[in-house]
Amino acid sequence: MLTLLHQAIVAIPLLILIVVLGWTTPRLGAGMFRRVESTLAWLGRRPHLALAAIAPVGLLTAASVSWCIGIPQPSVHDEFSYLLAADTFAHGRLANPPHPMWVHFESFHILQQPTYASKYPPGEGLMLAAGQICFHLPIAGVWLTMGLTCAAICWMLQAWMPARWAVLGGILACINLALLESCGTYWGGNMAALGGVLTLGGFRWTTRQPRPGNALLLGGGIAVLAVTRPYEGFVLALMVLVALAVWAFRQNRWRELAGTVALPLGSILLLTFAAIGFYNRSVTGSPFRLPYTVHESTYAVAPVFLVQRPLPIPHYNHAVMREFHLGQAMAPYNRQRSPRGFVEGALGKLGDIAVWYLRPLLLGLPLATLPWMLKRDPWMRLAGWIYAVFSLALLAETYWSPHYFTPILSVIWLFVLQSMRHMHAWRLAGKPSGRFLVRAVLILCIFSWGKWYRDFARLERKPLGAARAQILARLERVPGDHLVLVSYRPGHDPNAEWVYNRADIDNSRVVWARAMGDAKDSELRAYYASRRVWRLDADAAPPQLTPESSGDGQTDTMTARPK
Repeated sequence: MLTLLHQAIVAIPLLILIVVLGWTTPRLGAGMFRRVESTLAWLGRRPHLALAAIAPVGLLTAASVSWCIGIPQPSVHDEFSYLLAADTFAHGRLANPPHPMWVHFESFHILQQPTYASKYPPGEGLMLAAGQICFHLPIAGVWLTMGLTCAAICWMLQAWMPARWAVLGGILACINLALLESCGTYWGGNMAALGGVLTLGGFRWTTRQPRPGNALLLGGGIAVLAVTRPYEGFVLALMVLVALAVWAFRQNRWRELAGTVALPLGSILLLTFAAIGFYNRSVTGSPFRLPYTVHESTYAVAPVFLVQRPLPIPHYNHAVMREFHLGQAMAPYNRQRSPRGFVEGALGKLGDIAVWYLRPLLLGLPLATLPWMLKRDPWMRLAGWIYAVFSLALLAETYWSPHYFTPILSVIWLFVLQSMRHMHAWRLAGKPSGRFLVRAVLILCIFSWGKWYRDFARLERKPLGAARAQILARLERVPGDHLVLVSYRPGHDPNAEWVYNRADIDNSRVVWARAMGDAKDSELRAYYASRRVWRLDADAAPPQLTPESSGDGQTDTMTARPK
């Protein structure tokens, strides 16, 4: 909320200036913008060409994030879990067999029993695996997702508004700061955004042109949501399917739609549920048990939803995992259980949406036309109801991150572009002031995009990602295979976790394991008798890696060099 207030304070003087200029000099820069608008109109008359042009632009802007900051190094728990899924899929497996020494490899958001796998749904991991297979870079899967999402946004908007505005929406999506920021991580929500865009676009196209192809795209969107964010996806898909059924009965077209829409839609949903069941069975042993559910019952105490009671405290093999699940993971639940805490949490979540998706904040200026738009257009009122119900559903969740909201990005973008259309037509005292205001907002979006690159490049990265990657790279240059026993000092931050491994642990050059005392560590050393053993003091400044023994007489110590 403080960030939102700060942005509002900065935006108010700029807003006043824009309004004054819109009143006094509304035709400023009109010649240049007319050329831009004629280009958008030309592309709008060629919808397939527009999609083919926007997709590579979105991919290139996503790749430019890595050009700006370098290939991102994972540092957040979730990123390592998604990368484990990607590595598993890239090796042609849905899950890995449990390791005989699995207790040393336990880590956050990862299953060790009954299989070694990520707890998360497979969607994000599949795209990262595509990047790993095709380009030997998992982050390339994120770039590909960005390109597809931007093109899908243009396609979705083509069903709701004139084609030139849809093209503008697709181009603006390529420089959308929320989508771009997700391209610098391995746990962003762009796959869920793609699912939401396909779902909303497929719904609207189906009501306009009830064809099997549109129904398949609608089903494809729901499938993407199901394998990325199942709860949020279920809420959005349920509202869209109910709206489609109501529309069919009101138009008395349900018999006609039974074959052209219901059959292909039902088929793809059935295949999706069958595939999810097969995946669940491969990971958990049951088609009806999600990996996420198994993980939470094994490790978690805080429930997923605020209305649930805390889970029984399980046995933890490692103090750092106990501290995380009983401390940091429980804090949001305890804080939001009181009426005041719930209200503060709800306001914080809703404020985060504005800060995250409406950057620059003046991008929300055209939303001043939203009341008139909702009053005049029943389809936009439906979109408003979808947005409202979705937001309320998210308030019930214990945890929150802005990317949880990405399935509904399609509605936010629809509101913004439709509002721009309405503001563009405003005239004050016969002057085209609304047109000037929209053009000013577009210029600010471009400037904010450039400023974001500068600030993002200067942003201090989490030191863990760089330090771990640095030590890993140096170990891989040392001949032979290695075993790293990681130990933490009292008061260690559970978020600074080092113990993560590839899908095939035994065939990895470097294996990271938790030090558990002499007896347990001796068993691990015996299992990896051929490996050189190192001890990592993760809480030293900088982290220090010391060889436990060396057959070549070397006793060198490695440290992560601070940048």
